[in-house]
Formats: sequence, structure tokens, C-alpha cells
Amino acid sequence: MRTTVELPDHLLDAAKRHALDSGLSLKQLFISALEMRLAKPVKTRRDPPFVEGPADMKVPAREEIDEAMFG
Repeated sequence: MRTTVELPDHLLDAAKRHALDSGLSLKQLFISALEMRLAKPVKTRRDPPFVEGPADMKVPAREEIDEAMFG
């Protein structure tokens, strides 16, 4: 699909230089930049921090931790 977008001169110049340096066409650069910007963030898994507590403290199951951290 063809469209027209108005960009500031300095931004277009920088995009052209970056595309040339990267071996991409300006179209490929814009598609890549838009795909990256519009992509949904990837949730990364981290282990919860180790916390010492009383001996009778309930230790949550891995599933409970994951739910609390990542929803």
C-alpha cells in the first residue's frame, strides 16, 4: 500500500543514512522500525528473589509465584 508521510528533514536524512549503512531500502527500514515499535512486549521470566523467613513460613508454589509476577 502506498501512503504519504511528512517527516522533519533531519529525521528523513538520518533514516536514509541508517538504511544505506544497514544495506536496507528506506521502505525496509520503515517496515522494520514500525514492526518493532508496534510489537507487543515479551514477558521475560525471572526467578523471584530469595528471602529468608521464619521456619514455619508458607513457601508459595512455582505456579503461585508465576501468577503473582506475570499475571
